Amino acid sequence: MVQQTDEESSPGASTSVSLLDRVRRNEEEGWKRLAELYGPLIERWCRCWRLSDADSADVRQEVFQSVHRSLGKFERAQRGAFRSWLKTVTRNKVHDLHRARASQPTIDQSAVEQGVAAREWEDDIPEATEISVLYRRAMDLIQMDFNESTWKAFVATVVDDRPPHDVAAELGISPNAVYIARSRVLARLRAEFSELIE
Repeated sequence: MVQQTDEESSPGASTSVSLLDRVRRNEEEGWKRLAELYGPLIERWCRCWRLSDADSADVRQEVFQSVHRSLGKFERAQRGAFRSWLKTVTRNKVHDLHRARASQPTIDQSAVEQGVAAREWEDDIPEATEISVLYRRAMDLIQMDFNESTWKAFVATVVDDRPPHDVAAELGISPNAVYIARSRVLARLRAEFSELIE
């Protein structure tokens, strides 16, 4: 029999409500979790567009304020819709930053124009990389909700792609316990994050 996960016994863990639903309900913890999930990817987009760390932090804050104001208008039409929408919001905030800078008389206009042009052709991180960044972040966010044995079984079989029988022998549990552990973590990832990642 597989050990009970911390997630099963923790009253604060939310496994039945997706993160997107929690954010739509304006739950403070949901917003915090969304920022923890997407903040690193927003910063990565900003680095691709050659923003400084300070400008990236400002854009990140502006993006989440904009999302807070307009999330009610977002509708998931297809796979990757939220990620795509958030990237568009981020790109718009970056352009807003450049427009504001371009209007300042002390800024060299040609340098601004060159910077914008450079950002245009360095626009995209491959979709597979974006998804990978988000899944790694999601895994970091839920890891503490599972006991060590469950987490090790999940990582070994899903991330490291090792055979469940080998993992079971290594962890001193049954192969069935490995399958159950893997299933629980995957179910949690899907329940909480699927609309926001894929």
